[in-house]
Amino acid sequence: MTALAGRTALVTGSNGGIGSEICRVLAEAGATVIRVDRAHDASAVEGCHLLDVTDEAGWGTLAEMVAREYGALDILVHNAGVAVTGRLEDTSHAELRLSLAVNLEGPYLGTRACIDLMRRTGERRPHGASIIMISSIMGLVGGAFSTAYCASKGGVHLLAKAAAVEFLSLGYPLRVNSVHPGPVQTPMVDGIMSRYVEMGLYPDIASATRAMPRPLGRMTSPADIAKAVRFLASDDAAHITGTEIVVDGGYVAR
Repeated sequence: MTALAGRTALVTGSNGGIGSEICRVLAEAGATVIRVDRAHDASAVEGCHLLDVTDEAGWGTLAEMVAREYGALDILVHNAGVAVTGRLEDTSHAELRLSLAVNLEGPYLGTRACIDLMRRTGERRPHGASIIMISSIMGLVGGAFSTAYCASKGGVHLLAKAAAVEFLSLGYPLRVNSVHPGPVQTPMVDGIMSRYVEMGLYPDIASATRAMPRPLGRMTSPADIAKAVRFLASDDAAHITGTEIVVDGGYVAR
């Protein structure tokens, strides 16, 4: 498949379970992929660029590098995220601020830093450029023990919509959409399961994992998310902006 041949894509949180699969699928579709991750994870992949997505100046430096070395940015995938889990009364202000900073401020700062380059790139493409924000089903529905996470991912949902409407009103050739995964079998979800066990909600991780929703008989996979991203990045989604794709096997449709 070469649906993204000649396109340049930047993916944050590129070395995690979902991020690495997004990178693989976009590259398989022909895109040149710029991998971006925080210092702790970036050393695991050669050529990965270091970035704390909450660093405004860091985003500016990265955008300048992409413009200088690649000359274009067709696809921006905001995938970096953290999951703060716990009772509301036990969630500290610092944990709330971390969730909002990484999950919501990161996409905001990154989008702002890349607007000019993506607008210029989009003007050279028949169907413009594409920004894709990875939210969550918890950005659509409430979830116990996830108040900070829900708040941040709900913000991502409306950030994508508001940016899409604004860019339309300005005539920018930039589409913005969000993807909302259900529970995905990744190290992040494994960490959530461990936290549930620590809280005494389940006797062990195996029990916690079995309790996760599987409407179609299995948990959502990283590949499910990556394929949705590939679609939104492609010309097949040329008339889609300001909306969300829910990839959860039908969980929130109940």
